[in-house]
Amino acid sequence: MSYRPYDQSIENPLRSILKGIKEFDKAVDKRIEAGDWKEDHINEIDSLRNELISYKRRVAEMAEDNW
Repeated sequence: MSYRPYDQSIENPLRSILKGIKEFDKAVDKRIEAGDWKEDHINEIDSLRNELISYKRRVAEMAEDNW
């Protein structure tokens, strides 16, 4: 295994992204449940949530195999 300087590590930023996706997903659910938001807004953030979730597996795999 070769040496990699800490400032070149991608694992922690990738784990932060995964955590952010999870938190965003929960927040979107809460907004939907609240029923206080306009349908256009809900559709927009739900669409973004789906895009982010589509990256979740790839980000998780890269965090595990970040050489």
